[in-house]
Amino acid sequence: MWFSIFAVAGLVIIYFLNGVYKIKKDVAQMGGMKTKYAILIKRILDGDSRAKVYKETATSVVLGLQVMGGYSRFKIQQGFDVVVVKWVSDSNIFGKYKLEWKFDEKMNQEKMNEIINIDIMKINQQLP
Repeated sequence: MWFSIFAVAGLVIIYFLNGVYKIKKDVAQMGGMKTKYAILIKRILDGDSRAKVYKETATSVVLGLQVMGGYSRFKIQQGFDVVVVKWVSDSNIFGKYKLEWKFDEKMNQEKMNEIINIDIMKINQQLP
């Protein structure tokens, strides 16, 4: 009985690790995260001249800006056939906000940016 449980768990782990390896390999073949999501990254960076890329890994890139009163950061994470974009903003004046989007990795990056901007605009309209 225990052997069956461990065997199934082992197979699940092997399947997951193989998937992670495949994601890293696919992103690397496309030139890395900054190349694969160049349009989306450029649109986000164009939002403020002080914005920059902070970190890139095999499956993610973190960008945004930090100012005296807070920060605004985006993390673009490659998943299994999806790209996850997380936004965190922390400001002494406006408070803390978090949003997350999941897009098909083949979706037009201009459209991704448009959806992100609309959602952030909705939050900005609610500010006092």
